[in-house]
Amino acid sequence: MTNQLSKVKFISLETYKRNGKAVRTPVWFAEESGLIYFHSPAESWKVKRLQRNPVVRLALCARFGRIEGKWLKGNATRIDEEDGKRIVELVNSKQGLGDRVIGFFEKKNRVAFSIKLDPSSSSDQPSKRGPVGKETLSQTGVESQPAD
Repeated sequence: MTNQLSKVKFISLETYKRNGKAVRTPVWFAEESGLIYFHSPAESWKVKRLQRNPVVRLALCARFGRIEGKWLKGNATRIDEEDGKRIVELVNSKQGLGDRVIGFFEKKNRVAFSIKLDPSSSSDQPSKRGPVGKETLSQTGVESQPAD
């Protein structure tokens, strides 16, 4: 997986609402020491969902969410503020100039997360999700919504 991660900028991060519905969001990420890192605005719905339920699925994806890899299961852990600043810089350093310009305008209060993957979680089935909009059923049997 590490070899594949070095070739892409985005992962589709699947988090879960209280009612169990999956929400997929493409996020910038970085990999270091076997963990996957990403950051998000502190007040985002994604962060609120992760505070309630740290279980996630992720897959390599294109900028707008088109899935380009296998789904993997993992658990997300919020990183403390001091280490979080380093993770934000790590993730941002992986982006190109155009992405950095976009990121400059998104410098709200950000929090960072690490994801530890379940080594036995690889799925050979590609996701049925298209790049945008509501989909039918994902592999988990839960109807997915676009990002909030």
